[in-house]
Amino acid sequence: MTEQSYLPPTALPSNGSRKKLIAVIVIIAVIVAVVVGVLFLTKGGSSSLSPTGTPTPIPSVTQSPSPTQTPTEVANVSVLSFSHYYDDSGYFNVVGEVKNNLGTNVKDVEIVVTFYDSSGTVIVADYTNTEIDILKPNQKSPFKLTGYLDNSLASYSLDVQYNTTQDQPFEGLTIVSQTASIDPEGLHNVVGEVKNNGASEATYVIVVGIYYDSAGKVIGISFTYTNPATINAGETSSFALTSYPLAITPARYELQVQGQ
Repeated sequence: MTEQSYLPPTALPSNGSRKKLIAVIVIIAVIVAVVVGVLFLTKGGSSSLSPTGTPTPIPSVTQSPSPTQTPTEVANVSVLSFSHYYDDSGYFNVVGEVKNNLGTNVKDVEIVVTFYDSSGTVIVADYTNTEIDILKPNQKSPFKLTGYLDNSLASYSLDVQYNTTQDQPFEGLTIVSQTASIDPEGLHNVVGEVKNNGASEATYVIVVGIYYDSAGKVIGISFTYTNPATINAGETSSFALTSYPLAITPARYELQVQGQ
Protein backbone atom coordinates (compact mmCIF):
# COMPACT_ATOMS: atom_id res chain seq x y z
CA MET A 1 0.00 0.00 0.00
CA THR A 2 1.35 3.29 -0.96
CA GLU A 3 1.37 5.68 1.89
CA GLN A 4 0.43 9.29 1.24
CA SER A 5 1.19 12.05 3.66
CA TYR A 6 -1.77 14.22 4.62
CA LEU A 7 -1.51 17.87 5.53
CA PRO A 8 -4.64 19.60 6.77
CA PRO A 9 -5.57 22.78 4.82
CA THR A 10 -4.55 26.16 6.24
CA ALA A 11 -7.43 27.62 8.05
CA LEU A 12 -8.84 30.78 6.39
CA PRO A 13 -9.85 33.63 8.64
CA SER A 14 -13.50 34.00 9.31
CA ASN A 15 -15.57 36.88 7.88
CA GLY A 16 -15.41 38.67 11.21
CA SER A 17 -11.61 38.42 11.30
CA ARG A 18 -11.30 39.78 7.74
CA LYS A 19 -13.41 42.81 8.58
CA LYS A 20 -11.31 43.56 11.64
CA LEU A 21 -8.12 43.25 9.58
CA ILE A 22 -9.42 45.67 6.91
CA ALA A 23 -10.49 48.15 9.57
CA VAL A 24 -7.03 48.06 11.16
CA ILE A 25 -5.36 48.65 7.77
CA VAL A 26 -7.64 51.64 6.99
CA ILE A 27 -6.98 53.21 10.39
CA ILE A 28 -3.21 52.82 9.94
CA ALA A 29 -3.41 54.39 6.45
CA VAL A 30 -5.37 57.39 7.76
CA ILE A 31 -2.89 57.92 10.60
CA VAL A 32 0.06 57.77 8.19
CA ALA A 33 -1.63 60.26 5.82
CA VAL A 34 -2.32 62.71 8.63
CA VAL A 35 1.26 62.50 9.93
CA VAL A 36 2.72 63.03 6.44
CA GLY A 37 0.41 65.98 5.80
CA VAL A 38 1.36 67.67 9.06
CA LEU A 39 5.06 67.21 8.36
CA PHE A 40 4.57 68.56 4.82
CA LEU A 41 2.83 71.72 5.98
CA THR A 42 5.30 72.22 8.83
CA LYS A 43 8.15 72.19 6.33
CA GLY A 44 6.48 74.85 4.18
CA GLY A 45 5.07 72.77 1.35
CA SER A 46 3.28 74.75 -1.38
CA SER A 47 -0.19 74.16 -2.77
CA SER A 48 -0.65 73.23 -6.42
CA LEU A 49 -3.69 75.53 -6.68
CA SER A 50 -3.27 78.74 -8.65
CA PRO A 51 -3.15 81.85 -6.43
CA THR A 52 -6.01 84.33 -6.59
CA GLY A 53 -5.26 87.02 -9.16
CA THR A 54 -4.44 90.48 -7.85
CA PRO A 55 -6.84 93.06 -9.38
CA THR A 56 -5.28 95.87 -11.33
CA PRO A 57 -5.76 99.09 -9.37
CA ILE A 58 -7.89 101.72 -11.08
CA PRO A 59 -6.12 105.07 -11.09
CA SER A 60 -7.91 107.85 -9.28
CA VAL A 61 -9.16 110.66 -11.47
CA THR A 62 -7.74 114.07 -10.77
CA GLN A 63 -9.98 116.64 -12.35
CA SER A 64 -7.15 118.97 -13.16
CA PRO A 65 -5.81 118.49 -16.70
CA SER A 66 -6.56 121.46 -18.89
CA PRO A 67 -5.94 120.05 -22.37
CA THR A 68 -4.99 122.21 -25.30
CA GLN A 69 -7.92 122.44 -27.70
CA THR A 70 -7.39 122.27 -31.44
CA PRO A 71 -10.46 122.40 -33.69
CA THR A 72 -10.18 121.44 -37.34
CA GLU A 73 -12.52 122.65 -40.05
CA VAL A 74 -13.33 120.26 -42.87
CA ALA A 75 -14.63 121.87 -46.08
CA ASN A 76 -17.57 124.08 -45.10
CA VAL A 77 -18.91 122.44 -41.98
CA SER A 78 -17.14 124.22 -39.16
CA VAL A 79 -16.82 124.03 -35.39
CA LEU A 80 -18.10 127.33 -34.01
CA SER A 81 -17.10 126.80 -30.38
CA PHE A 82 -16.40 124.05 -27.89
CA SER A 83 -15.25 123.43 -24.34
CA HIS A 84 -14.68 120.56 -21.92
CA TYR A 85 -15.35 119.59 -18.33
CA TYR A 86 -15.17 116.63 -15.93
CA ASP A 87 -18.51 115.48 -14.53
CA ASP A 88 -19.14 114.15 -11.02
CA SER A 89 -18.46 110.58 -12.17
CA GLY A 90 -14.97 111.50 -13.43
CA TYR A 91 -15.87 111.37 -17.13
CA PHE A 92 -14.31 113.85 -19.52
CA ASN A 93 -16.87 115.70 -21.67
CA VAL A 94 -16.32 117.71 -24.84
CA VAL A 95 -19.26 119.89 -25.88
CA GLY A 96 -19.56 122.25 -28.81
CA GLU A 97 -21.46 123.42 -31.85
CA VAL A 98 -21.01 123.09 -35.61
CA LYS A 99 -22.50 125.04 -38.50
CA ASN A 100 -23.32 124.00 -42.03
CA ASN A 101 -21.80 126.67 -44.29
CA LEU A 102 -22.62 124.77 -47.48
CA GLY A 103 -25.43 125.53 -49.91
CA THR A 104 -26.88 122.04 -49.48
CA ASN A 105 -28.10 119.87 -46.64
CA VAL A 106 -25.69 117.62 -44.75
CA LYS A 107 -26.28 114.55 -42.60
CA ASP A 108 -24.29 111.95 -40.66
CA VAL A 109 -22.19 114.76 -39.20
CA GLU A 110 -19.47 113.25 -37.03
CA ILE A 111 -17.11 115.10 -34.72
CA VAL A 112 -13.94 113.05 -34.28
CA VAL A 113 -12.01 113.85 -31.11
CA THR A 114 -8.38 112.70 -30.86
CA PHE A 115 -6.74 112.76 -27.43
CA TYR A 116 -2.96 113.17 -26.91
CA ASP A 117 -0.53 112.90 -24.03
CA SER A 118 2.17 115.47 -23.26
CA SER A 119 4.54 113.97 -25.86
CA GLY A 120 1.96 114.26 -28.62
CA THR A 121 1.25 110.53 -28.72
CA VAL A 122 -2.33 109.57 -29.44
CA ILE A 123 -4.06 108.09 -26.39
CA VAL A 124 -7.35 107.32 -28.09
CA ALA A 125 -9.72 108.68 -30.72
CA ASP A 126 -13.50 108.67 -30.51
CA TYR A 127 -16.42 110.29 -32.28
CA THR A 128 -19.94 111.52 -31.72
CA ASN A 129 -22.77 112.77 -33.91
CA THR A 130 -24.54 116.10 -33.84
CA GLU A 131 -27.83 116.17 -31.96
CA ILE A 132 -29.67 117.38 -35.09
CA ASP A 133 -29.65 114.70 -37.79
CA ILE A 134 -29.97 116.83 -40.95
CA LEU A 135 -28.50 120.32 -41.11
CA LYS A 136 -29.86 122.76 -43.67
CA PRO A 137 -27.61 125.55 -45.01
CA ASN A 138 -26.54 127.92 -42.20
CA GLN A 139 -28.13 125.67 -39.57
CA LYS A 140 -26.26 124.87 -36.35
CA SER A 141 -26.28 121.82 -34.11
CA PRO A 142 -24.63 121.01 -30.77
CA PHE A 143 -22.65 117.88 -29.99
CA LYS A 144 -21.32 116.11 -26.93
CA LEU A 145 -18.70 113.39 -26.47
CA THR A 146 -18.15 111.65 -23.14
CA GLY A 147 -15.25 109.35 -22.28
CA TYR A 148 -13.12 108.13 -19.39
CA LEU A 149 -9.48 109.26 -19.65
CA ASP A 150 -6.59 109.05 -17.22
CA ASN A 151 -4.26 111.84 -16.14
CA SER A 152 -2.00 111.42 -19.19
CA LEU A 153 -4.40 113.60 -21.20
CA ALA A 154 -2.65 116.80 -22.28
CA SER A 155 -4.49 117.95 -25.42
CA TYR A 156 -7.13 117.02 -27.98
CA SER A 157 -8.17 118.00 -31.48
CA LEU A 158 -11.49 118.07 -33.30
CA ASP A 159 -12.24 117.01 -36.84
CA VAL A 160 -15.58 117.08 -38.69
CA GLN A 161 -16.87 114.55 -41.21
CA TYR A 162 -20.22 114.59 -42.99
CA ASN A 163 -22.20 113.61 -46.07
CA THR A 164 -24.19 115.94 -48.30
CA THR A 165 -27.77 114.87 -48.88
CA GLN A 166 -30.99 115.69 -50.66
CA ASP A 167 -32.97 114.46 -47.67
CA GLN A 168 -35.10 117.06 -45.93
CA PRO A 169 -35.76 117.33 -42.19
CA PHE A 170 -39.30 117.35 -40.83
CA GLU A 171 -40.74 120.85 -41.20
CA GLY A 172 -43.29 122.63 -39.05
CA LEU A 173 -42.26 121.99 -35.43
CA THR A 174 -42.23 125.18 -33.35
CA ILE A 175 -41.55 125.87 -29.67
CA VAL A 176 -44.55 127.99 -28.70
CA SER A 177 -43.72 128.53 -25.01
CA GLN A 178 -40.81 128.13 -22.63
CA THR A 179 -39.94 129.04 -19.05
CA ALA A 180 -36.43 128.67 -17.62
CA SER A 181 -35.30 128.38 -14.00
CA ILE A 182 -32.40 127.26 -11.81
CA ASP A 183 -33.36 124.78 -9.07
CA PRO A 184 -31.73 124.51 -5.60
CA GLU A 185 -29.27 121.88 -6.93
CA GLY A 186 -28.02 124.35 -9.54
CA LEU A 187 -29.63 122.55 -12.48
CA HIS A 188 -30.94 124.57 -15.41
CA ASN A 189 -34.54 123.64 -16.24
CA VAL A 190 -36.85 124.64 -19.07
CA VAL A 191 -40.50 123.69 -19.42
CA GLY A 192 -42.63 124.50 -22.44
CA GLU A 193 -44.66 123.29 -25.39
CA VAL A 194 -43.98 122.30 -29.00
CA LYS A 195 -46.59 122.68 -31.73
CA ASN A 196 -46.70 120.68 -34.93
CA ASN A 197 -47.59 123.15 -37.69
CA GLY A 198 -46.74 120.58 -40.36
CA ALA A 199 -49.13 118.68 -42.56
CA SER A 200 -48.41 115.24 -41.08
CA GLU A 201 -47.72 113.49 -37.81
CA ALA A 202 -44.33 114.12 -36.18
CA THR A 203 -42.68 111.25 -34.28
CA TYR A 204 -39.72 111.02 -31.88
CA VAL A 205 -39.87 114.75 -31.24
CA ILE A 206 -36.93 115.99 -29.18
CA VAL A 207 -36.01 119.38 -27.72
CA VAL A 208 -32.28 120.16 -27.52
CA GLY A 209 -30.84 122.75 -25.15
CA ILE A 210 -27.54 124.53 -25.78
CA TYR A 211 -25.94 126.52 -22.95
CA TYR A 212 -23.49 129.39 -23.61
CA ASP A 213 -21.13 131.47 -21.50
CA SER A 214 -20.86 135.25 -21.80
CA ALA A 215 -18.37 134.90 -24.68
CA GLY A 216 -20.78 132.76 -26.72
CA LYS A 217 -18.91 129.51 -26.14
CA VAL A 218 -20.90 126.30 -25.68
CA ILE A 219 -20.47 125.04 -22.11
CA GLY A 220 -23.13 122.33 -21.99
CA ILE A 221 -25.97 120.63 -23.85
CA SER A 222 -28.97 118.48 -23.00
CA PHE A 223 -32.03 117.03 -24.69
CA THR A 224 -35.40 115.50 -23.90
CA TYR A 225 -38.40 114.03 -25.71
CA THR A 226 -41.72 115.78 -25.72
CA ASN A 227 -44.55 114.12 -23.81
CA PRO A 228 -46.01 112.53 -25.84
CA ALA A 229 -43.15 112.11 -28.32
CA THR A 230 -45.61 111.85 -31.24
CA ILE A 231 -47.46 115.05 -32.17
CA ASN A 232 -50.34 115.03 -34.63
CA ALA A 233 -50.65 117.82 -37.17
CA GLY A 234 -51.98 120.97 -35.53
CA GLU A 235 -51.51 119.68 -31.97
CA THR A 236 -49.07 120.54 -29.18
CA SER A 237 -47.00 118.52 -26.72
CA SER A 238 -45.21 119.57 -23.53
CA PHE A 239 -41.57 119.09 -22.58
CA ALA A 240 -39.41 119.39 -19.45
CA LEU A 241 -35.71 119.86 -20.16
CA THR A 242 -33.02 119.68 -17.48
CA SER A 243 -29.25 120.07 -17.55
CA TYR A 244 -28.90 117.11 -15.13
CA PRO A 245 -26.35 115.96 -14.08
CA LEU A 246 -24.58 119.21 -14.97
CA ALA A 247 -25.20 122.10 -12.58
CA ILE A 248 -24.89 125.17 -14.76
CA THR A 249 -25.88 128.82 -14.88
CA PRO A 250 -25.47 129.87 -18.51
CA ALA A 251 -25.30 133.45 -19.69
CA ARG A 252 -27.90 132.41 -22.28
CA TYR A 253 -29.38 129.29 -23.83
CA GLU A 254 -31.04 128.24 -27.06
CA LEU A 255 -33.54 125.51 -27.87
CA GLN A 256 -33.82 123.44 -31.04
CA VAL A 257 -36.55 120.97 -31.93
CA GLN A 258 -36.47 117.97 -34.25
CA GLY A 259 -38.92 115.27 -35.29
CA GLN A 260 -39.35 112.58 -37.89
